Amino acid sequence: MMDITTATSALFNTLTPAQYEAATATGPVVVLAGAGTGKTKTLVAGIVHRLQARAVPASRILAVTFTNKAAGEMRDRVQAELGPDQAPSWMGTFHGHGRRMLRTDPEIAGLMDGFEICDAEDSRSLVKRLLKIHLVQDEDAYASPDALRKRVKRIADTIAHFKDDLVLPQEAQAAVKGIIHQRQIEDPDERDVWHAAAALYPHYQRM
Repeated sequence: MMDITTATSALFNTLTPAQYEAATATGPVVVLAGAGTGKTKTLVAGIVHRLQARAVPASRILAVTFTNKAAGEMRDRVQAELGPDQAPSWMGTFHGHGRRMLRTDPEIAGLMDGFEICDAEDSRSLVKRLLKIHLVQDEDAYASPDALRKRVKRIADTIAHFKDDLVLPQEAQAAVKGIIHQRQIEDPDERDVWHAAAALYPHYQRM
């Protein structure tokens, strides 16, 4: 084991051998483990070790986790070990870091200062508006509020799948047949959802 400072020894005494190895590894580190296995504790130990034992500047550390809860715990524990003034400022979730970078330099993504970020409810409201404008000629087709709500959610989720697969809005209608084949989608209703999402995606993105 490499030497560790007195300040970090209490923290490191609680680590398992695998956690210790991850916390003291050099270079970028990904800690991948199940719930309740000590990922946050390992990340905290790694951050503290880099700052105290290796004298890495706090500005050179980017610590990323998945949930707001885990990010808050990581931030609180690091600040408890080091103090708020010594802790890295870049500790948070993937989405949180992305939002922060976009707020700092919105023009990189073609955005304007003060842009708003849509949440899931905003997204579904937009799809509902577009669905009524562009696809629904027969109002009886969505006479049931529950049927409309389910269809809106499925289309919004499918547009999200296009985005996850890096399919651009103008490419969606050309790509949808291949996607349906690749995913082996046989259900006619599910196919209809994909085609509807492909048709609405460009309108959705513009709005």
